[in-house]
Amino acid sequence: MRAILLTIAIGFLAEATPHRAVAQPAPAGDGWTTWAVTHPEVFEIFGQPFTAVGREHRKATFVPWPLTGFDTHPVGVVQPVVFKGPNGELVANGIDRIVRSVDGGHTWQVAGMPPLVPIQREGLKHLVTRLEGCGMTADGTLLAQISAQYNDGRPYEGLIDSTYHVDLFVSRSTDGGRSWEPRVRLNAAPHENSGGHSTRFFALPDGRIGLSMTAFYQPGTGEPMPVEEMYERTFIWSSSDDGRTWQRSARPICLYGAEPDFLILQSGRLLATIRWQRHKLPHDMPDLATPHAMRHDKPPYTKSKAVGKYFVGRFTAVLHSDDGGATWTEPRIVTGMDEQTGCLVQLSDGAVVLVFGHKTDGLGQRFMLSYDQGATWSRRIYQLHWGGQYASSVVLADDTIVTVIRHAETRQLQALRWRAPLRKQVQEAGFWTPRVAEPIGVPATRADTAGASPP
Repeated sequence: MRAILLTIAIGFLAEATPHRAVAQPAPAGDGWTTWAVTHPEVFEIFGQPFTAVGREHRKATFVPWPLTGFDTHPVGVVQPVVFKGPNGELVANGIDRIVRSVDGGHTWQVAGMPPLVPIQREGLKHLVTRLEGCGMTADGTLLAQISAQYNDGRPYEGLIDSTYHVDLFVSRSTDGGRSWEPRVRLNAAPHENSGGHSTRFFALPDGRIGLSMTAFYQPGTGEPMPVEEMYERTFIWSSSDDGRTWQRSARPICLYGAEPDFLILQSGRLLATIRWQRHKLPHDMPDLATPHAMRHDKPPYTKSKAVGKYFVGRFTAVLHSDDGGATWTEPRIVTGMDEQTGCLVQLSDGAVVLVFGHKTDGLGQRFMLSYDQGATWSRRIYQLHWGGQYASSVVLADDTIVTVIRHAETRQLQALRWRAPLRKQVQEAGFWTPRVAEPIGVPATRADTAGASPP
């Protein structure tokens, strides 16, 4: 039955393929299957991850796209984000400071250094306190997003460590970064954990400032978190008083999300991207394997099918809200495996550009476009830049896009400047409709998607 469904899926994909593709190995076999049977369009467009044939496919089909300029700046960064303020100035975060540009990212000056002095927690050892993001309110107040991580002193293990704890803080500056108010903790104590992902602040349709972050819940018994609960949920915190106080949404906007990014579209729709990722869970199909582990395993990939150990998927997904963030659609997968850390901008003509980093063929940045508010996306993928990590972006008044990354060698801030392709160029290859992320590992059918035509 699986072979029949795969044949159908590949068959209706081939009919709509507008570009030269490289034949890919089957995404499933005797006794094993992968995410690709659920998302055949993604597999067809992006190819198989972590393999020579997949790299050949992406090289043959992805379109190199030129920069109009770039500058590297002597500011150390880990995972920078960039935010455009109310007067058009740009702010970005370095390792320990926020920098500002008033010339579209050509030059940057230090705006200020938010408070990063470690806060000790009783019974735990401080691991790291980091500046994870930045933003600005409509009144010009600078905001810093800070995380502090702790455990009992063992090497970092993530969620499997029952003592691991992370706190999320916001600090604000009303004088351009010269002085900073004390940090305000956003996550509830003692067992709600939040923070540790680089994200930027964003505006909500009703004028509030928002910050989205994942959260997870330690049981508080000293026992490890149950495998079925070992994932992060994505929430929104919002402030209506210029960042002084914050309230968390009652429900997560999605499960299994990280590194969220948000954009209010011209229509008022709130569009978001997340790094959709999760481990194999007990309810998954027994044959579901993870591509990360399959690189070092052999058919039938017994080690790669272990529950709770490896990511069965790690992609960029999109979701949206048409009621100001009260309710959200299910996330839909739009990129291939390890094509992640997406960022959204909208051009003056309404086109939405999704810029994302990749780790599949070395490091770099790619992008795709949508002309219908994120419902369908370009089948043509553009290779923006090789080298460096991450892809946080803003659009300037003249539709120039500025993407900030971490330089691959110096680990300094690098600002790429570029312009999106014309719509007629993008339309040549057609569009496609992403599928809902779950249930991953279950073969897709034609009925799962309504298809797509050029908008």
